[in-house]
Amino acid sequence: MRRSAACQAVIILDGRIYVAGGAVAHGISQTVFRFDPSTFRVTAAGRLPAPVGYAAAAVEGAGEVGGGVAYLIGGEDGARPMATVTTFRLVSAASA
Repeated sequence: MRRSAACQAVIILDGRIYVAGGAVAHGISQTVFRFDPSTFRVTAAGRLPAPVGYAAAAVEGAGEVGGGVAYLIGGEDGARPMATVTTFRLVSAASA
């Protein structure tokens, strides 16, 4: 990644590592990055609907063709704890 960050949510799908949100120098991030360990390449993979850090993460449907659905549960927005579940679709590298 091109910046330092902490407290991100991490999800693994099809051998790639997705890093979502987290605490950055300017506050809480809403960026999702994808890291490919086979190439050591990091790319931007999208944005969350709102900034979130310190969230728990899970993925459903990781074995399905096309990817899976990621869930970020709880966390905080930089000012207060959040009682939310954020969902977003992860597209596997094979179908991207």
